[in-house]
Amino acid sequence: MFTKKERVIIFFVFLSLFLIVFLIFPVIKLIFGAKPISLMKVIMDKDVQNALFTSLITSMFALLLTVLFGTPLAYILARYNFTGKRLLETLIDIPIVVPHTVAGIAILNFMGRHSLIGQFLSKFGLSISGNLLGITFAMLFVSAPFYIDALKESIRLIPERFEWTSRSLGYGLLQTFFRITLPLSKKGAFQGMILTWARAVSEFGAVIIIAYHPMTAPVLIYERFETQGLSASKPLAAILLFFTILIFVILRILVERRHDKG
Repeated sequence: MFTKKERVIIFFVFLSLFLIVFLIFPVIKLIFGAKPISLMKVIMDKDVQNALFTSLITSMFALLLTVLFGTPLAYILARYNFTGKRLLETLIDIPIVVPHTVAGIAILNFMGRHSLIGQFLSKFGLSISGNLLGITFAMLFVSAPFYIDALKESIRLIPERFEWTSRSLGYGLLQTFFRITLPLSKKGAFQGMILTWARAVSEFGAVIIIAYHPMTAPVLIYERFETQGLSASKPLAAILLFFTILIFVILRILVERRHDKG
């Protein structure tokens, strides 16, 4: 007979297995269930190649913008207290919880051709509708909070006395940030970058509202599913899933190795 503690552990394992199977087996079945011939046809498809390239380039630009503007924001939120800080942190996290079609409509309402910002951009021949710029902004909106939150929490774990010591030795705030704060928070920063990129490259809802064309990979999968059915969309979905997981795993390994060496 099992002891009471062992019965509890078995019960926990049973509950855990249900979720593990539900989360992992659909992914395994999609990747390994696709026929090699179908995968090769999809890989050679110019539309698929263009969609994958569009997803890759726009997600990388979204990540670049997130790091550029999100890094100082994360530092301010981690190190300074000010009126409205909690409200600001809540507002920054809103894109995580809102339906992403709503996010797309919100961006269009804020930056579309009929808005003040949209009219200003039009003077320079710019628009966010139906182009790479719009896709990038959609990805930026839904993914940036992951980087900001990860870096913010990582900076908060660094004792402030390290920065005070650096300042007392004559280093300025910017020098201290790059010499002390950023190196010590690099693991959180890299993890945030991975999550941000993964969220950006997989975005569908906000992108399809702002820019159906040029198609990203998720939008093309949806288009194939709607027009040709499940059998036509499965190989493309399997390819996108495989490459996304591959890049995600490689980045995670690189981050862990850099952290271990550091």
